[in-house]
Amino acid sequence: MIKFTSSDNIIWRSHVARAILVLITTAVIIAFLPRTQGKMYHYDEGKPWMYGQLIAKFDFPIFKSEETLKNERDSIMKNFVPYFNLNENIGKEKIEQFRKDYKNGIPGLPAEYVEIVAQRLRELYEIGILNSANFTSLIKDSNNTVHVVEGKQAIIKPVKQLLTTLGAYENLFTAQQLSSKRSVLQQCNLNEYIEPNLIYDKKRSESEMNDMLSFIPQASGMVLEGQRIIDRGDIVDAHTYRVLYSFEQATEKRNETKDQITSTLIGQTIYVIILVVLFTLYITLFRKDYFDKPGSILFLYALLIIFPIITSLMIKHNIFSIYIVPFAMAPIFVRVFMDSRTAFISYAVTILLSAVAVRYQYEFIVVQL
Repeated sequence: MIKFTSSDNIIWRSHVARAILVLITTAVIIAFLPRTQGKMYHYDEGKPWMYGQLIAKFDFPIFKSEETLKNERDSIMKNFVPYFNLNENIGKEKIEQFRKDYKNGIPGLPAEYVEIVAQRLRELYEIGILNSANFTSLIKDSNNTVHVVEGKQAIIKPVKQLLTTLGAYENLFTAQQLSSKRSVLQQCNLNEYIEPNLIYDKKRSESEMNDMLSFIPQASGMVLEGQRIIDRGDIVDAHTYRVLYSFEQATEKRNETKDQITSTLIGQTIYVIILVVLFTLYITLFRKDYFDKPGSILFLYALLIIFPIITSLMIKHNIFSIYIVPFAMAPIFVRVFMDSRTAFISYAVTILLSAVAVRYQYEFIVVQL
């Protein structure tokens, strides 16, 4: 039976701790690294193109700007006619309720006035009654028309021909036979028998709206493979800006396939593990005493993590230029608290780890080192 001495046990624990440290460092860095190349070029409208000649490597559409798409959507929305269902049951129920409440006649009026009022209510419900909120929003619309759906028919009607509950109440007394009896009829609370019978059909309206919006083309043209996009020194005008933006979007989309993302992740993992393991071997071989100081070892590995994370976030969200990050601060701190050789090694590893996130790795490494 194999027995471990106290010394062997300490060594074994030390190796496990270092392995865990390597895995944690690698996992954190990999979690933040971008899987795509991010923004390919930095350019501004109205300024010269700073790079070499750019030729389209594949066909791609010229996408419209958000402002253009918004204007086109707004234009379609101005011509959109919403749908309202005419609910005949509401009118019938209210008229029936009126007849029931005044089956013995209206006080102070002849008995036939019950049918006169009921007939007038029927006419108002046939015109169509909207609630005040819908009427106000529709009257502000430049189109000022609605689809009134009755059964299987949808008839376009101007909003001004429809009534609100208040408008229907006032319209009730425009009949010659009722206008002279208004003071008596007002005591009957006839507004209780007037209710909106035009119900907004949200599902059908939104479906129609989405169908109309789906016909808006997202692109305003095509760039063919081999076509010259821009050359060094050319001014980036509005059209060229859209072409460059579309080229970047199309390139990113082509690179976002599942297999490519998986292979990128595997490659990044191998690369980061190798660098972190080599750094750990350096500490083990030449600065073994740092492992006896938890503060020192955590400080070193924190530097390896922080700068690649900052670089990754800046590349992902296109925040300023990566060259404003003070990478040189890392070796300065290590030199102050530890030694020069460790400062240089930690700086070199930090730059190599951060280079994974940028597009032009060779240029980045040369500039930083």
